[in-house]
Amino acid sequence: MLFVSRSLVSMWELGTRIPDYSNVVGLAKLFNLKEADIVGGDDHLYCSSTELSKFFDELDEFTQQAASIQGETDIEAIVNELLTGLTKKDKEIFVSRYFSAKTHKTIAADLNMTESAVKVRLTRIRKKLIKIIRGRIKNEQ
Repeated sequence: MLFVSRSLVSMWELGTRIPDYSNVVGLAKLFNLKEADIVGGDDHLYCSSTELSKFFDELDEFTQQAASIQGETDIEAIVNELLTGLTKKDKEIFVSRYFSAKTHKTIAADLNMTESAVKVRLTRIRKKLIKIIRGRIKNEQ
């Protein structure tokens, strides 16, 4: 009914993958539940920083130097610093993608943008994030 593979459902059940926002909405409708009942946590926000964590992990050139700032509090501070420097629309895009786990297509539809514009803005946001991390590493050295 959700047009996903059995293997993907198995990964959700095993906790190796999480459903994206559209699948959470579909599951909630299918089982007549609230979205928060599917994913847990607060009703107002589907918190899934899995993709954001992967992004931090993929910053290979920073891995050794950034080890000292990998604590959750510091990552939260980095994200907060990033968010304070973003436009309202960029904040919406960032939060929709990395905390609500919405697809590029869903974000584009929600914000009346093209999918490619969403992808470009996310690329720019990630570059700003890298700049913040570089600044913190310089300050710690």
